[in-house]
Amino acid sequence: MKTLHKTATAALLAAAGAAALLAACSGVTEPNGTQTPAISGVVQGGQAPVTGSSVTLLQANAGSAPTTIASAISDSNGNFSLSFACNGAAGSTGSLGSAASDGWLYVSSFGGNPGAAAGTNNTALLMMAALGRCGSLPASVNLNEVTTAAAAYALSGFTSVTPASQTVPQPQVVVQASSTNLTGLQNAFVTAAVLADPTTGAIPANADSTSYLAASQQKLYSLANALAACVNTTDGSSAQCALLFSCAMPGAGLPRGTATCTSGTGTVPKETLSAALNVVHYPGTVSRGGIYITAGRNVVFSPALGSQPNDWTLGLNFTGGLNTPDGIAIDSRGNVWVTSRNSASVSLFSASGAPVAGSPYTGNGLTAPYSLAVDASDNVWVGNNSSALVGAFDKTGLPLAGSPYTAYARPDGNTSFLIESLAVDTSGQIWGSASAILFKLNAAGQRISPDAGYPGVAGLTNSAGTAIDASGNVWVVSNISPGNALNEFNPAGTAISPSSGYTGGGMQTPIGLAIDANGTLWTASNASGANSLNAFGPTGAAISPSSGYIGGGLNQPFRVAIDGMGNVWTANQGGSNSLSAFSNSGRPLSPGGSGFTGGGISGSVNVAIDASGNVWAVNQSGNSLTKLGGAAAPTRVPLVSQRINAVNGNLNLTP
Repeated sequence: MKTLHKTATAALLAAAGAAALLAACSGVTEPNGTQTPAISGVVQGGQAPVTGSSVTLLQANAGSAPTTIASAISDSNGNFSLSFACNGAAGSTGSLGSAASDGWLYVSSFGGNPGAAAGTNNTALLMMAALGRCGSLPASVNLNEVTTAAAAYALSGFTSVTPASQTVPQPQVVVQASSTNLTGLQNAFVTAAVLADPTTGAIPANADSTSYLAASQQKLYSLANALAACVNTTDGSSAQCALLFSCAMPGAGLPRGTATCTSGTGTVPKETLSAALNVVHYPGTVSRGGIYITAGRNVVFSPALGSQPNDWTLGLNFTGGLNTPDGIAIDSRGNVWVTSRNSASVSLFSASGAPVAGSPYTGNGLTAPYSLAVDASDNVWVGNNSSALVGAFDKTGLPLAGSPYTAYARPDGNTSFLIESLAVDTSGQIWGSASAILFKLNAAGQRISPDAGYPGVAGLTNSAGTAIDASGNVWVVSNISPGNALNEFNPAGTAISPSSGYTGGGMQTPIGLAIDANGTLWTASNASGANSLNAFGPTGAAISPSSGYIGGGLNQPFRVAIDGMGNVWTANQGGSNSLSAFSNSGRPLSPGGSGFTGGGISGSVNVAIDASGNVWAVNQSGNSLTKLGGAAAPTRVPLVSQRINAVNGNLNLTP
């Protein structure tokens, strides 16, 4: 089938439809005096009206399936109207209402005629738009490919499509979080509003003055164009849909001279939203060129990409007083804390990336802050580069009573040891490593460990990362000979590992340490030429081969982080300005040779995953913070209780 190009008549109809979107959430007053909110909107495909599309308004829930609120069919101009009641119990999870935790709504559209011959119903058309809270919905909605692509990026960790069946005649768009991750779901809706304005169906007008880089805008519009190429046809068997669906598969490739991609794995998408979700879930392994070519078949949104992207991740970039940033941690609200060595400060960013008023915070013993950790009360503990002090702040940035605290007091008086890493155990105790010292503070900041730290072992020479497993044992990785080892201590600080530590698995000058939900320990080999990830089992036995896990664009990998499906992310300190990702089986998910690039990633040294599935990278070269929207699986707290759902090492983002 040929693409249905937008005609002058269609453009006029679309403009008329947009002008008709005047009804806001003021709604109508019922005889009993209550207000029934109403939303008016338009369904557009390639900026032309879609007639006869099935429109559904739903509420995303945490711990239960989404709730259908209202439905309608778009008219001959693509317009629709939805009336509904916001009358749930305020404050309860999953209820409707105007409270901050209630009523996060979205709208989907299925099928319809995008301007073809009478009677056409393109069942490959499935689009959505994230709207927001029930009590503060937009005045009007333009539901199109841009809102669909934006929702796919922002809500990727929570969104799936249930196929049509004999009992359910059309596919269902399911947005659902686990019962413990309402915050991650809410913050994902906030990100969706940053990416696309549901009122205009476009990137927000103020995007140029915020963190939305030009290249990211072009990438979002290009993905929208790829969806439009399929939407503006008569059905899913069209050449444009076939190209989109076959190329939006992990492992797919587009052989020269062919019309569709081959060699993809998994289930082939049957509609546009599933194709968009696949691109977001597998940004480095779908056919990047195939998606780009599809986008060129129907360029209706601009500015779009002028060449094939390195990958399909979508990055936002933030600054906010950062000066040689190092440490990063995310609190229970989704706020992001980052240390800056050269300005002796800690910066706080909201879940959307906006600098919080009053940040960055200084004083409180900060000299050259390097590492940090967040406890269960959202207190932030900060270790310094050249002092024995640990500064602690509450969630508002105020110093805790008695802070800063002394981590160690060596008999020789030397306080120049770098506090490389901090970790919080389930009792709220703070563990830290400072060069060859392992120390512990209680939740009030009092030192529990001996003045000189717990007795070291030969393998503990220059600590580079600390992590605590499900049994409360403390693991420290060392990266200077005779180290290059993992060292394990019990909760009392007694060494369990051999005196030389656990070695092997290709580990060379390891930097950073993280433990996944299976108890596997992951570190990154930063030695010149090593470029590998290294995995060890819960007993310290090497899992990775003697070369480590390689590929995926690794380039002097530094810190590591684990997402909600056990996939491993690392910041590449080398000149590639990139991040790399691997499955929990050690298979690269990022492009070989380059890793994930763009979004302002520059000299990254640290990485963290939030509860919405966003990947945050600390950029030393750019003194900035990059957020890759929805690129990972949402994390859960505590990590050890996360449910791993991996199929053949691929991301499977069932929430």
